[in-house]
Amino acid sequence: MKYFLLALTLSVFHFGFSQKINEEKIKFTDTRLPLKPIKTIKSYNFTVVSPYPENNNSVKEFAQKKYQEELANYPNVVAESERKYDEQLKKHEDDVATARENFRIENEAFDKMTLIERMALKDQKPVLRLPTKPTYYKPSEPRFVEPDLTRSITFDTKMLSTMYLKLHGFEKGSDQALVGKVTIYNFEYTEPERKSREYNVYDKASGRTIPKIEYYYVATYRRTVEVSLEHNGAGIYSGILESTTEYKKYEGVNPPNMIAIEKKSVEDALVIANDFINNNYGYSPLDVDREVSFVKNKDGDYDDLEKAKGFAVSGYTSLKRDVKNTDLEDAIAIWIKALGESDLEDKKARIDEKVTRVLLVNTIDAAITINDFKTAETQIKAYEALKNSNSEKKMIEALRAQYSDKKARFEAAI
Repeated sequence: MKYFLLALTLSVFHFGFSQKINEEKIKFTDTRLPLKPIKTIKSYNFTVVSPYPENNNSVKEFAQKKYQEELANYPNVVAESERKYDEQLKKHEDDVATARENFRIENEAFDKMTLIERMALKDQKPVLRLPTKPTYYKPSEPRFVEPDLTRSITFDTKMLSTMYLKLHGFEKGSDQALVGKVTIYNFEYTEPERKSREYNVYDKASGRTIPKIEYYYVATYRRTVEVSLEHNGAGIYSGILESTTEYKKYEGVNPPNMIAIEKKSVEDALVIANDFINNNYGYSPLDVDREVSFVKNKDGDYDDLEKAKGFAVSGYTSLKRDVKNTDLEDAIAIWIKALGESDLEDKKARIDEKVTRVLLVNTIDAAITINDFKTAETQIKAYEALKNSNSEKKMIEALRAQYSDKKARFEAAI
């Protein structure tokens, strides 16, 4: 799983200040804590329930079984068809009676007209039109058809559970296990529909804008997934994952390969289920891309910030869950001390507005990473108090969302 935490690249902003901002790019692994941790969990054991056979032999067996069931049910199908035909005959008799009565009423009204009126409406003289009598068609007897194995879909549920379902931070086993069942329901879809849309293009040869028609295909599909979890014999969750109840949309210039989409939807469903389980109960490794901003240190004026950058790089790359990170703490302390010099009005100040902004982001990112939420909150508020552009406001919103999510997970684990 890859989780890109927010990093501010301020090289795109041009405030006209003399300080040059550089970025040190870092890759490290963090841990996403669970929202609903269960401290007694020691292992996990998950199973998958699939609507598909496990191999092609099963496909043939299923086809044969279906044929035998249809053959056994054939007398019922015939009886039902006869019942529906009787209903159609009864309805036909009623419709004939209604048609005759309507004709009688219309004809009487026509006869009461004057000769001149009847001549004017001679082309509209009432005509008796009786409904066609229904014909009975006996249902065809079932026949066995060898399944097309080139279009068959098979899944080994044990392999699916091994490949896609893991509780991060734990080993598979039975000791104090989180036991789960992921049920994959049938693939639902609408038949692909060919559509067209008109758009205009400029034709250089004629110097005119001419209309063009583009043809494309649209289909919708979904695969509902249910997750049931228990621990020590007690149910802790059971329900349909809401995100899987929504239809996805295919749109493209080529007809969709619905078989391929159907197969892929099984993998997608299991990924969603696995993320749901780990979001609530697992300790998920997160690959993070981070940038630490610092001022180019020409004459030693920013020795402190260069030192802080070194602490930050060391701290991020050595990050471990539940281990005190003194390097990031030292980096934060240096950045906060430098922020005490901040002068937003003086473009020649050592910690001018541009430097202030990068130090605030550095501090917020690092504080959130080591769960120092008091410092993170203080610095987020300090950034919010600045005069910010729309893009900076969105960045602050993202930082606050990151802060709120990690704080909620940290507090849940206490």
